[in-house]
Amino acid sequence: MSKDENIIYKKKDHQKFTIKKNECLENLIRDKYGTQNLLNFPITDSDLKKALDDLYRDPESWKKPSNPVTPPAEPQKVLTNLEEILTPLDAVILDPQLKDDIIERCSVPELLMGEKPQYAGVILYGPPGTGKTVTLSAIAEVYSNTGSFSHEVSFANVNSKWLGEFAKNMQKLLDNAISEADRRGKPSFLYFDEGSVLTKKPVEGSTTANAYQEALDVLKRVIGNDNRVVVAISTNILPDSFEAALVRDGRLTSYFVGHPGPEEKRQLWQLFANKYVGMELNYEQASELAEYIPNEQGAFIEQFCRTYKATVKRSITASKGHDSLFDALKQGDFIREEEVQSTLTYDRLKDDVQYAVERKQERDYAMLQERLAQEPEKKGVGFCK
Repeated sequence: MSKDENIIYKKKDHQKFTIKKNECLENLIRDKYGTQNLLNFPITDSDLKKALDDLYRDPESWKKPSNPVTPPAEPQKVLTNLEEILTPLDAVILDPQLKDDIIERCSVPELLMGEKPQYAGVILYGPPGTGKTVTLSAIAEVYSNTGSFSHEVSFANVNSKWLGEFAKNMQKLLDNAISEADRRGKPSFLYFDEGSVLTKKPVEGSTTANAYQEALDVLKRVIGNDNRVVVAISTNILPDSFEAALVRDGRLTSYFVGHPGPEEKRQLWQLFANKYVGMELNYEQASELAEYIPNEQGAFIEQFCRTYKATVKRSITASKGHDSLFDALKQGDFIREEEVQSTLTYDRLKDDVQYAVERKQERDYAMLQERLAQEPEKKGVGFCK
């Protein structure tokens, strides 16, 4: 801004006066907004005249702190390459047909084509640790990658100890999702992890259940009736307990997500061993590891691989005569990534998997025995006393 340029400002009483831009800018920065907030923002004539107008209306306004000027939010990065957009779904290891059905019912094809959602969403049910949360999280990330609004809804954040607040919070949540859909011109995606309370049938005479029912009624008004929002819920309860209106035609489609079979376990070993251990397993190796865990779930594979390097590091620490990692650190004996990686072989991994399974079985058995010991002794009746 040139120091010689002036602003001709007209008051409401039609009197004119001239003020130097640099003088006005100096006052504006020093007295009203603070220098730090405006260093990266250009000051226009319009900005200055507005400030002067504020001063004319309220001479004390210069002494009043203004709301701090904050940089605009960084625009969300929107991917255009379909492979990049869909990358999160690579981590979803399910039966191919089941995976396709869930993707379709979450209206991912319409999302990619820029069309209105054809389906309202899904309910994924089944035992814990089978990939329900991973699946919905991946779909949410796909939505985000296209520039859509997606959000994982925490039950703890929506629920309230005050009756009726649960429904109000649910309404706010849905209103925000609809507002974001209108603003972005794309459907929003909401998923409720462990949302069993939203899928249950109402219980007559229960005040708490009725409060949940009010929230469910709010949700039902949107599901299937407003294609600006796609909804997904994961739960451990069985479909015979579902609220019928939630899964009727045109609303949410339910899918059972069970324990992975041998093929899914093989894929999980390849995925997580590469991701966490840095080891590329071939088909035969991954299949062999899958055979070692006939009774374990996908969560076991992910947990084992995610913590495996740390386990190996502790093993190396012990082999050097240290009582603990802390003891090694005090003596300046650092176990570096290269040292850990150099000890990793498939044979070692295989042996460690077998050992981990045996230890888990021992812990499970001990916990079962402890639980049985704590149960009260059942007394016989009649002739069986």
